Amino acid sequence: MSDIVGRDRERAALAAVVRAGGGLLLRGEPGAGKTVLLDETAAAAHMRVLRTAGVETTADIPYGAIAELIRPLRADLRTRPGAGPLRAALGMESATGGLSALAIEVAFEDFLLAYAPLLVIVDDVQWLDDASERVIGRLARGAGDLDIAVLLAARPGSVAARGVEELSIGGLDADTAASLLTSVDPDLAPTTVAALVAMTKGNPLGLLEFPRTLSPAERAGRESIRPGTGVTTRLVAAFADRLRRLPAPARLATIAAAAADPVDGRVLPVAFKQLGLAPDALDAAELDGLLHLTDTVSFRHPLVRIAVLGDAAADERRRVEAALAAVVPDVERRGWHRAAATSGTDDALADELETIADAAAVRIAYATQVRLLGEAARLTGSPSVRAKRLVDAAYAAFRSGSLQRSEELLAAAEVTDPVSIDGTAGLLVRSRLLRWHGEIGPLVDILERAAARSDQAPAGIAVTVRREAAIQRLMVADPDPAVAHAAAALRRAGDDPWLRFIGHEAAAMAAVQAGNVDAAIGHCHEAVRLVDAGYGHPDYVVLLGNSLTWCELYADGHRLLTGSIERQRRASNPRSLAVGLENLGQLLRRTGRLAAAEAAGAEALDIAERLEDPSLVPLCATLVAHVRLLRGDRAAIGLAERAAAVPSELGNRVMIAPALAQGRLLAGDPNGALAALAPVIEVEPDGYREPNEIRGVGLRLEALVALDRRDEAAQVLAQVSAGAAGSSTRWTKSCAARFRGVLAADRDAAEEAFGDALATLRPADGPIEPGLIRLDYGRWLRRAGQRRAARDALQRAHGDFAACGAEALAEIAAREIGATAAKLRPRTAATNVDLTVREAEIASRAAAGLSDREIAAESFISVRTVDFHLRNVFRKLGVRSRAELAARLNDITRESSGR
Repeated sequence: MSDIVGRDRERAALAAVVRAGGGLLLRGEPGAGKTVLLDETAAAAHMRVLRTAGVETTADIPYGAIAELIRPLRADLRTRPGAGPLRAALGMESATGGLSALAIEVAFEDFLLAYAPLLVIVDDVQWLDDASERVIGRLARGAGDLDIAVLLAARPGSVAARGVEELSIGGLDADTAASLLTSVDPDLAPTTVAALVAMTKGNPLGLLEFPRTLSPAERAGRESIRPGTGVTTRLVAAFADRLRRLPAPARLATIAAAAADPVDGRVLPVAFKQLGLAPDALDAAELDGLLHLTDTVSFRHPLVRIAVLGDAAADERRRVEAALAAVVPDVERRGWHRAAATSGTDDALADELETIADAAAVRIAYATQVRLLGEAARLTGSPSVRAKRLVDAAYAAFRSGSLQRSEELLAAAEVTDPVSIDGTAGLLVRSRLLRWHGEIGPLVDILERAAARSDQAPAGIAVTVRREAAIQRLMVADPDPAVAHAAAALRRAGDDPWLRFIGHEAAAMAAVQAGNVDAAIGHCHEAVRLVDAGYGHPDYVVLLGNSLTWCELYADGHRLLTGSIERQRRASNPRSLAVGLENLGQLLRRTGRLAAAEAAGAEALDIAERLEDPSLVPLCATLVAHVRLLRGDRAAIGLAERAAAVPSELGNRVMIAPALAQGRLLAGDPNGALAALAPVIEVEPDGYREPNEIRGVGLRLEALVALDRRDEAAQVLAQVSAGAAGSSTRWTKSCAARFRGVLAADRDAAEEAFGDALATLRPADGPIEPGLIRLDYGRWLRRAGQRRAARDALQRAHGDFAACGAEALAEIAAREIGATAAKLRPRTAATNVDLTVREAEIASRAAAGLSDREIAAESFISVRTVDFHLRNVFRKLGVRSRAELAARLNDITRESSGR
């Protein structure tokens, strides 16, 4: 079709994106005209254009589409500084120190920035290899910051390029469709035109192709058009029928062209020799209009390739694949062709495919790894080896986010013994799937049955199974069995330091949630010692960091979490990265570093949402909501409400509830706060259980006091005080003392209690809890008529809150100061710098000496965006260099803390 008809709206939208930059995804049925629109846009663009398309037959080659997209720039890529991760991903050089998906994505963006303004076009996104789709999707989402326009096209129903603005491409309207038909074939009868318009629903390719399939009687309107299935199915059938009419050599050559890499024009002529075909064997297919020959083979439409491969007989396909396998130079493509040419088992080839799968995993191409391992399993003769490969494929599918495929592969593995090596790996995948789906009862049952048999298994398997069972018990808020499972894990660990670390990590988590903080601290110290000796798996170190926070071992927690987060970035393990960031955010929130806590939480939430992880998203959202509420963003209560509304295990709901309760208390709704704390009260009806303030007991007492239900508050306080007298954290002891002061009947008792509360804390505990103690003491004094003493306590509370940015609490303190008829002392200018969360995060990293490129890699943004934010930071802080920035931030920290 030389001219585009009926697409003014779509053309205007594409032109706007090309002018302004950004990303746009065209979605439409095959034949809707997406490619034609992209062709016209590319031809009219007054800038460099890079273009590629997904091809179903090469969707298993990681970064294949990226390689084709930047093929015109490949010479520059070989020498470009900073492009090492991209070169390693494309196999141009060896990876050093492991590849990070983020490093690859940032290197790709930085490489393209040198050519801006730039138009990037990617057609048939649904057939991109998973690694290319991830990189191109990120580029499209952030293109607005890069002076790059990214135009994508995909079919309806695919999940490709999530988060990119979409434009739906439907059929032509009836009048335009009829005009197109009559321009193609003026002899069509009016009734036939109407029937074709209705049958195709205005699909342009259908309008162009279907008249060729009609009999003379149908064209003339003497017979009705034969009924059939949908447009896509009809088009495929029409193209297949044209293939069958080709001479046998042309048919075989067309099948070979469809199965080959469409961009490697050097392979087909050699493959034709293997097949005994003449060099001009494709000429008949070109004359028929099925394809177009230049330096490469271009099919009339992607549906032609589908029709050709779908119509090929099994022996034809195997013959073609064997010929291609003999001539392609690329190891991965050769492996695929060999697998497609093999109908039985071939253990040597299966081993080769597994090796290629391992390489795909290193290159962060999990979906490719899944398909390779699945093919390797098909070719494997040994049932046990086949089962192992299927389980490994199931885990890779889980990591790629393909849950249904993960379940199918796990079922195909048919592993029945949960304490065998393969069975344990399958058990771990199964447990994650069940947790993802919220099937908690079956999950607990499976893990308990596996744990009961774990003594019969080798130590490594036994420790893994026991730890998994312990964690699940904690998820359902049942810590006593978790303590028993962790103890069993430690017994089976013996002297093996790697296994002992896992046992101590699980035991610390179980002990702290059971309320035995002294035991938890002991396990934490042992686990930290083993990590420092080199025996800590990064995934488990992330979780140990959470226990360190609960046990108030903040320095070790911060050190281990930040180190583990960096390792997770390098390894590109997004879920563990999100867990680590969420845990670090909790530590930072707990110690009053609210801006940094919000930055960590926001990054964790972004990753969790992209993973669509139903258990992690609400936890990360809760952290972000809690911090924003403390910082004075009242709208954040909506985020807390959405997180609390997500169905989740009781253990998670206990962790989620306090953020919503905090928001409702700040809004003056103590009844709503108590309602929000229902999961906490369900778990600890007597009012006390560690881990410290995350359990919400302080908020519960505050709500009861606000409602003047002081007798009930005294009962809860008695339980807290009894627990605090034994093994407990500083926070719990301080909380008990604070509320003894709140409920005190005379000044001496109040002063003693509030004094004990302050004396219990340490500087590392941060400013928020001392501020709350001083706030409650000031309230008590004001209500007792001691205005002068109240003012001093309240002013100091206000300073505590203002120093860390807890604006909501500072506002409460300010109101209390006003009630004493005093004026609020002004803040120092340094504590009132108006940096956004992202600006504060980038400023701290720049002050620490990181380059723009390093900041971009850590912050999931482009180098240009880093530069934009740093310029804003320099302007707001009045500095001109990174050295001045570091000095200015140090001054702000000192002034904010009153030193």
